[in-house]
Amino acid sequence: MDMIKAPVLKTLMLRKNELKFINSITEIGVFSLFIGDSRTGQIYLNEVDGLLPRTKQAGGVNAGFAVVDNLLIVDADPSELKPTVSGDFMS
Repeated sequence: MDMIKAPVLKTLMLRKNELKFINSITEIGVFSLFIGDSRTGQIYLNEVDGLLPRTKQAGGVNAGFAVVDNLLIVDADPSELKPTVSGDFMS
């Protein structure tokens, strides 16, 4: 397997009643179902049954915290994506 290099995006997060604009990455966990018989090699069920998207601060696996997120799939270069909120906290 190769490591997937997720693009780093600016994200607005609320933690401990404090709103912060941080560099973040999004990961997608895949829930799958597999039922098989190791003796015979017979596979009875092998399917994806759900996704768990999480956004976390960029900087590695133990960057501090993550939030459960929603997916919005777009056909765009990540460098073209712009935040849709404004305010003093964006600096």
